[in-house]
Amino acid sequence: MIDDCAPQSCGNVKIGYPFWISGKQPSYCGFPPYNITCSSSDDNKTQIPLLTVAGFSNIHVKNIYYDDHSIQLAPARYDTDDPCALLFINVSALDIFPFIRSSSNKQISFLYNCSKELPFYRNTSCVVDSKPIYFSGEYNHSKQLNFSGGSCTLVVAPVMGYFDLSTDVNYTVLLRAGSLVNWTAPDCKECHDSGGRCGYNSSTIMWEIFTVGRGRSSS
Repeated sequence: MIDDCAPQSCGNVKIGYPFWISGKQPSYCGFPPYNITCSSSDDNKTQIPLLTVAGFSNIHVKNIYYDDHSIQLAPARYDTDDPCALLFINVSALDIFPFIRSSSNKQISFLYNCSKELPFYRNTSCVVDSKPIYFSGEYNHSKQLNFSGGSCTLVVAPVMGYFDLSTDVNYTVLLRAGSLVNWTAPDCKECHDSGGRCGYNSSTIMWEIFTVGRGRSSS
């Protein structure tokens, strides 16, 4: 049981408690919504960790930061080479229970369906209904956007907080990097340090500690 739940790698990402890999590890190794599928890339050269939760599928796990209880996610469709296709992907997939969007993220904004041209924002060269889509940079809810006296549809997307958005940034790089969400689960560091593993009992709906030579104990 201890070895069954040992951390494993999928691509460049180490998968361990509270996450588990479907098809490679028993379900008791982690919480059900934290189930990760290790999928092959289109060219079968690399493995890609994918998360499916709350009705959303194919969410690419870019990295997991265990000390911070955070996971870097991006819709798998962000891997497209088409920069315009990025602007039509539903970013609400990143607001998924039981995860919480990290406060360390920054936000960028795009303007669709504008009734007037906006020369002071960057034209992405992408269009919807023959109207250009503008990239308006970092979004600040307290700062009023200039629609030149017209109207626009505002779309806001979370991005990683380490980006410097004060410079002339490439929105495709920002979107493809994804953003952070946080998870909540009992801390297992003390258990790991003592040689045990943590898991989940679906019968009792409780987290468990698997201790070497002593079986299970609930927590």
